[in-house]
This record gives sequence, C-alpha cells and structure tokens, in this order.
Amino acid sequence: MRLRWIGSALGAAALLLASCGGEDPQKKIEQDFRSSGVQVEKIAELAAKGVGAIKPLLKDDRRPVRLAAINALGSIKGDAEATRLLVELASGSDVEDAYFAMIALARQRAAEAKALVEKAFQSSQSRVREAACIAVAHLGDPALYPLVEKAATDPDPSVASAAAGTIRRCKIGEDDSGN
Repeated sequence: MRLRWIGSALGAAALLLASCGGEDPQKKIEQDFRSSGVQVEKIAELAAKGVGAIKPLLKDDRRPVRLAAINALGSIKGDAEATRLLVELASGSDVEDAYFAMIALARQRAAEAKALVEKAFQSSQSRVREAACIAVAHLGDPALYPLVEKAATDPDPSVASAAAGTIRRCKIGEDDSGN
C-alpha cells in the first residue's frame, strides 16, 4: 500500500505540472506515467517552480497531489517558507501528510527537523514513528541514533523494519573498524 502512495505521489507530479502550465492534465499524465524516471523528474521540475507554485497544491483534496507537492518542498533547501510549510504538515493531524513532510524536512536537512523527529518517536501513531526512523537516516545525526535503536524493538513491524533499515544505512552500533 505504501508503495502505491509513493507511486501516486510521484505520478501526481505530472498532473501538478500540467495544471500549472495550462496543458490538459489527463493527456499529460497519460504521456508521462509511462516512466517512473519521468515522474521523479517532474517532481524536480515542480520544485524548480518554487514555493509559490507548490503552496496551493498542499490544500488539494487529492492525496497524491498533496504528497507530490510535499516531496517537491523537500527538494527546496534553504527556503524558510518551504521549511515552515513542511513543519506545519509534519505537526498536523493528517498522518500520511505528516509522514511525508517529516521525511521531506530531513531531506532538506532543516534545523527544525531534529526536534520534530525526536517528538515523533513518542507518537501513538506507528506511521509517524516509522517516518521518524526514516528521517534519521536522511539527517544522519548521531544524537538521534539511540532513539532509532530503541525503535528497532517497536511492537509495530513497520517501525521496527524502518529502524533496522536506518541502523544498517547509518551503521549505528558499528565501531570505526566496521564491526
């Protein structure tokens, strides 16, 4: 199911760009949906249009459109407005939006991400705890590693799996010799 959301988010980038450019969105999607490489490229193109073009899409009723916009914001580094919007979404009540926004903040390497990630490890929502584990992998902040190690024993298998992936990716617990 999560892969479908990610695919939908990437694919929605084609819709977003088409609607921003005046083209027929359905026709554009049919052309661009043939390649996931094109979908990733479309998110990059959306990010290049800037926060002003992305901001209205965050309120769209269609989740794939919002997720593509969130992913695009995560590609915009050093922009206070992009970061502020992601912090709002990561702190919001919509769990899926919060999931992707937290990861996007970490991809930005925004200073605000660390406090949100720390708080997310305490969430009652397993999806939010899972996002925290993934965000730590993007941040690479050793101060957060103990939280990931604890999450590796989370009763929810998706959280424990995300923690295990971050432990491998960041080589948490290995000494300098690689052991």
